[in-house]
Parts: sequence; structure tokens; C-alpha cells
Amino acid sequence: MENSCSEITHYDALVVGGGFKGMMAAYGLRKQGKSVLIAEAAKTLGGFMTPLSWKGVELDKGPQYLDGVTRAQKNILDDIMAEFEPLNALDFSYASYWNNQLTADFAIPDYRTLPVEQRALLLYESLHQTAQEDTIHGSIADEFNENCPVSTHYIKNWCRKFLGVEADELSPINKSFVTFFGRKLLLENDLSLELKTLPLLDDVLAAEKKTVNHQTYNLYPMGRNLGYFRTAFEYKLQGLGVDSLLESQLVELQKSQQGLVATIETQQSTRHVTADNVYFSGTVESTEALLLGTQELAGYIKPVSQVFYYAELEQHQNLPFYTMNYSNDSISRVTYFSDYGADSENGKPVICIEVPAEMGSSIWQDPDAHFPVVSKELSAMGIVSVADFKAFKVPSTYRLILKGYEDKLSSMYDLVLQRYGNGVTILTPHLLTRASIMTDLTNVGVLNLD
Repeated sequence: MENSCSEITHYDALVVGGGFKGMMAAYGLRKQGKSVLIAEAAKTLGGFMTPLSWKGVELDKGPQYLDGVTRAQKNILDDIMAEFEPLNALDFSYASYWNNQLTADFAIPDYRTLPVEQRALLLYESLHQTAQEDTIHGSIADEFNENCPVSTHYIKNWCRKFLGVEADELSPINKSFVTFFGRKLLLENDLSLELKTLPLLDDVLAAEKKTVNHQTYNLYPMGRNLGYFRTAFEYKLQGLGVDSLLESQLVELQKSQQGLVATIETQQSTRHVTADNVYFSGTVESTEALLLGTQELAGYIKPVSQVFYYAELEQHQNLPFYTMNYSNDSISRVTYFSDYGADSENGKPVICIEVPAEMGSSIWQDPDAHFPVVSKELSAMGIVSVADFKAFKVPSTYRLILKGYEDKLSSMYDLVLQRYGNGVTILTPHLLTRASIMTDLTNVGVLNLD
């Protein structure tokens, strides 16, 4: 999407940030009849939806799809894809690996691989934890007090492995980012289903459902990558008349009698745009720095850096969509792209292997040297015959929220309201799924689901 900012210098709405959230905000506002300008720092809209290229094919940055989408949200996505091939509703399969065992159909840890004594303690601890769930906790670790030593051991280990942060540093907000919270796979399926009829145990035990109630959808452009959806979305916004300034930066926002005056710098010039409302969809710390000139929130946000190993396999294998690895291996997750995406130019399947790695660590500095370890771990998971691989460094996958963030964010909101009034909206910055982003935009009146 090329720069399409017309000579108009006033817009009903300015959207700062052109990732999925900013694009969906612009879509919703334009559908309400408002004139909209997106200011985006990158060369294209779409943010993390922009794919990587390897082996003659474009590949997602890890497993990406539109999951948990409601019927009303699907209608919006169908409208976005109107002039492109429709998104497919997929039933993904998952698996987990722990204690040298693969468990099909569950992405959560299989505690049934533990000795029965530990499982009994975990069941007891889970009941105690559930009984205390109304308590407001300052960190993830606070949910597992001195009465939950077994649970604490596993949760702390997995926070270190998957997130690279101690559990007592993490805000409870992060529970939505990971797969090792919530219901536990502790008992055999039939017994679990029977016990789950009791409300307290329903929140504790996990089981495979006898029937699946399709109230939500997992959507994806089958045989392609999410970049196809990004392209369609960009095309839709252009057709709706949404203007954009790419490779641009909002450097100043002032309140005036004409509304909000935005100073936007591009590579060619500086633009001054007035807007009735400004919506911030980018990182909350950059928003704080611009609006308030402070950097309080930056200390409460930690990006998770990972090395993504893309591997071409010699032949297709019967693998799930993705497999979570809860062992002490370096691998956190393996995604079988060919389960729903495209094969390589050689007609061979491609997998994505995620390895959390601190920037500056030995793995980050020389990911190729670590691949023999990765290959051995893959073999233990039943994935063999790697023909070729390439490592990509991704500095920010998830953005972790540290303890104390909520109070700082609330304080920031209050200060922004005092300085700029109701014309500035900071869209909820810590949502994980695209469906939750759409729900949030609906709740603040930006996106109508009619």
C-alpha cells in the first residue's frame, strides 16, 4: 500500500500504527463513515503478518492464524476477503511432549506422565488454588503460595523456559500468553469427563470433548500464508478510501481549538494533520513517550526474543499443527506449516522450530551452531529427516507484562486524559489474539459487528 495521504489535512480519525489492530481500527472507523488516516513506520501495513521468504515460499513468523473468531467477527473477515479467495475454517490438531512422551490432541502439559503421587498432590493443589481464585494476585507466582509446592516447581520452570522471566516478576496478564495455566490433564479421559460435571472440578480438569460445539472459528488462507490475508486487508482499506502514510512517524501531538494537531515526519517531508480523534495501536511505551515525554512503562514490558529455525523435511509426515515441548529441551514449539500452508519450492514440507533465546546469548549469536542440539531434540519428538534449515532471529515475539504494570498503565491513562481529553484513545496494548483485539475494538465503539 503506497502512501495515499491526499491534500486533505483534516481527518475524523488518525490511527497511529498499521499492524492488525491499527488496520482493523481503520476499517471499523471508515465503515462508520469517518475519514481515516493511518500513520505507520514500516514500508507496508500488517506488522507481524508480513511473512518471511525461504525455499521459494513465503512463510509465517511462527504459527499465525485467526483463532477463536466469532460468527459476527467472521462476517467482518469475509467482507475484508470479498475480492480474494475466502479464508478456510480449519480444525487444527495439537500435541505436547514431556517426560519422553508425546500426547496427541492436547497442547497443555500431560501430567499423567508423572508418578501417581505427584498427580495426587497436583489435584489437591489445584482444588486449593481454585478455591482462592477470587483473590487478586500481584504476580503469577502469587497464585501458587506455600500450599502449592509441586505446582510452583513446574510453573516456575516453564516461565523460565518459555518466557525467560521468573514467575514472581510476571503480571497475571501473561496467563493468556501460555499453555501451562488453567485446566490440567491429570486423569484418564472418561473419568475426567465424569468429574467435570462438578463445577469446581470442571475448572481443574482437562478432557477431550465427546462432541465439539463450533461456536468459534480458526481461519486461515489454506495453502498460503497470513501475508495473503494482509494483502487482502490492505486492498480493502484502499478501496474503502482509508489514507495512509508509510515510513512515517508521529513526532508530536498537540491539543488546539481545531482538535488534535499531529506532526508526522516522512522521508520526504513533515506533514501537519488535524484530527477529531487519535487512536494509538502501537507499543504502549512509545505512545507514552510521545504523549507524556516519560518512559515509565518501558521497564514493565519485556519482549521475548526467539530463534525460529525453518526446516525442510525430506518427506511429508503425519504431524499435528503444532507440538508444545515442556521438557528441558531448548525447543518450545514445533509447527508443521505443511499441515495447512504451502510446501517448499521442492514440494517438501516445512516446519518452524521455536527456540527462546535471550539477545546476546550463545544461541542468539550463533544459531547455526546450536542446530545439532535442535536436531537431536526433534528426533526424540519423532520428527526426523531434516533436509535443510535456516535460522531467523526474531527480537520480539510475545511482549511480557511485568508485575506492577497495571498500576503504571492506569496512571498513564489518567495523565493522557488530563492532557488531551477524550480525543485520544489508547487501544488495549496487551491483547494476544486477533479475535480479542476485534472484541476490544467493538467494546470501545470502533468496530461494529452488525
